Amino acid sequence: MPEPSPALATALTPEAEPPSETAPTSEAEPPSKAAPTSEAEPPSEAAPRSEAAPTSGAALASEAASTSETAPTPEAASTSEVASTSETASTSETASTRETASTSEAARPPVPPPSELAGGERGSGEPGGEAERIGMIRWERDADGIVVLTLDDPEQPANTTNAAFRRSLGAVVARLERERASLTGVVVTSAKPTFATGADLRELAELADPRAAFELATAGRVLLRRLETLGRPVAAALGGAALGGGLEIALACHHRVALDAPGTQLGLPEATLGLMPSGGGVVRVVRLLGVLNALVNVLLQGQRYSAARARALGLVDGLVATRDELVPAAKAWIRANPAPAARWDVPGYQIPGGGPASPALATALASLPAGLRRQAAGAAQVAGPAILAAAVEGAQLDVDTAGVVESRYFAELVTSQASKNLVQAFFVDMGRVVAEGAASADGPGGRARFEAPKAFVDRLLGVYLAEAAAMVGEGVPAPSVEQAGVQAGFRSSPLRLCDELTLATVRATATATATVGAVGGVAATVAEAEAEAEAEAVAEAPAGEGAVATGQDHGALAVLDRMAGEFGRSGRAAGAGFYEYADGRRAGLWKGLREHFGKDADGDGGGDGAANPVGNPIANPVGNPAANPVGNPVGKPAGIAFEELKERLLFVVALRAVDCFDEGVVGSVSAVNVASLTGAGFPAWTGGALRYVNGYPGGLAGFVARAGALATRHGARFTPPASLVERAERDEPYA
Repeated sequence: MPEPSPALATALTPEAEPPSETAPTSEAEPPSKAAPTSEAEPPSEAAPRSEAAPTSGAALASEAASTSETAPTPEAASTSEVASTSETASTSETASTRETASTSEAARPPVPPPSELAGGERGSGEPGGEAERIGMIRWERDADGIVVLTLDDPEQPANTTNAAFRRSLGAVVARLERERASLTGVVVTSAKPTFATGADLRELAELADPRAAFELATAGRVLLRRLETLGRPVAAALGGAALGGGLEIALACHHRVALDAPGTQLGLPEATLGLMPSGGGVVRVVRLLGVLNALVNVLLQGQRYSAARARALGLVDGLVATRDELVPAAKAWIRANPAPAARWDVPGYQIPGGGPASPALATALASLPAGLRRQAAGAAQVAGPAILAAAVEGAQLDVDTAGVVESRYFAELVTSQASKNLVQAFFVDMGRVVAEGAASADGPGGRARFEAPKAFVDRLLGVYLAEAAAMVGEGVPAPSVEQAGVQAGFRSSPLRLCDELTLATVRATATATATVGAVGGVAATVAEAEAEAEAEAVAEAPAGEGAVATGQDHGALAVLDRMAGEFGRSGRAAGAGFYEYADGRRAGLWKGLREHFGKDADGDGGGDGAANPVGNPIANPVGNPAANPVGNPVGKPAGIAFEELKERLLFVVALRAVDCFDEGVVGSVSAVNVASLTGAGFPAWTGGALRYVNGYPGGLAGFVARAGALATRHGARFTPPASLVERAERDEPYA
């Protein structure tokens, strides 16, 4: 495998520098306290959306740096982890599970008798009797009246919050309520090396109707709320990873004790797949940690924490050194706390740090969307606005009504095209790529491989950066060029990336097309595939046998030549490029760009902040982030449609991806999609370059028509290849 490119790895990673304080382009109104209180209504266009709540980008960066661990990106998760990241529910189980604001018996989902559940082993469940299996949960009651519920799915190596789990939990909770008077408390633990790791994304991928998604989220959330309000102490004994829905189970318990060992991870990583918690996770973590702390350190970036870090943050209450100590420690806490309630159910409880309306927090929240856009790249940009809205609105409501708000945002998000694209890319497509690599292990050399992404990534990055340089040469203000890349959803803004790679490298890459044969490389997991793609990205111009120079039909090369030759501005390493640098840090876009390549009537964009000047993303929490930019772009010149700037960047890259697929540079549609996301930083909301082509308004025919219009206006590089035109005529999407 080629050596990683430090320059590209750095360039494609969002920096920890705080975003410009002037980034937001619109003020948000505080969320209404008149949030919906009825759970009978499905999500609709009128579903609650918070316009308030944006935090200081500086606060986001500084708090994340000081108290959070680096969150694995969706590209860096293994296939099994990705498959169990966020909670789901089956549409067949919830016709009668509408919740009211209370948790009354009438609102509870019907529960089948234990005998109808899978694995219905029966024992006494009483002191001295055998443990009883209720579906995938073992029930065992000790002499003190403490029931130990052991999650143990006999069909899977890890516990997941799937349909079988929900049936089992429903039966268990109903029995706990019936026997409450004779119970001392409840311990929830696991027989697996992990506690629970969330749900199978295949279930989520099937959700298309927001009404059904809302009902399913409601059903699971109500079950956990019933456990939480049982009236007996409930403790979680976490002997391994508790992620996504697994952590939501633990958060519904009154006390959490975790095994202090390397395998123990806790977090809500749904945002890394363009999703959000659905079992009350947003509601509870906000009340546990405070609004800002929960958003920055748990919800928006999907961080995963070791047991010790989770305790320091406040997600768990105690640690033990060995697995054998877990349940005894949980039981000891129950005996010492015979009648607890969740802290947020105690009258007078105040959320740490205050509510969103408190002056200090309101000031911090005012610029959080800009910080989110800066710090949380890729998939988190899809989910972040919905998570932010649910957290801020919910913090102003009672627990049960806040849960309704969470379910509604989840339903809207999980059924959005952007979210489905991400699930498709990082679960389905990545699974296929891994399977293709594994199959190739049977061939010569016996090694699985991820097909030669270097030539592919080179070509996609080359045209992306060249198009941005061409825009500068046309007189488009540099801040608008940068904003076009950011608002389209690319992982790095183009002029910043040019500087990171050096302009000479960009020029060489933009003028070369490498042909490449099979290149060995192992990518057996999502983490390896992502590392492979980034490691093999552009570090130097393609050269050697098979390199073919191809001229560009626009002015990018002239711009790059003048920048490096005439002005001596070759990139960050030289201390001068499209940006100015002071002590190695970007200090703003070079003012000479306006002088030499066109006048910016609106100024220079305010320095470095112009690289990521975004509006308030909460205005479009779950839609296509590129389709609905908020506010007018900084430095937007008259006569130039900002939407067209974004489309030029998207189209030029997507068209080169089509070329690479046709030429066999990357051998499958799934591999093209995955490599375009993980290697070339193509916008995550699209699900990949070929999925973007498929999903363009009007389908392939719409994409071809728009490409033709761009070719007429901007040059032959936008001319759709014959293969694409023929596919459009046959209405045959890439699959």
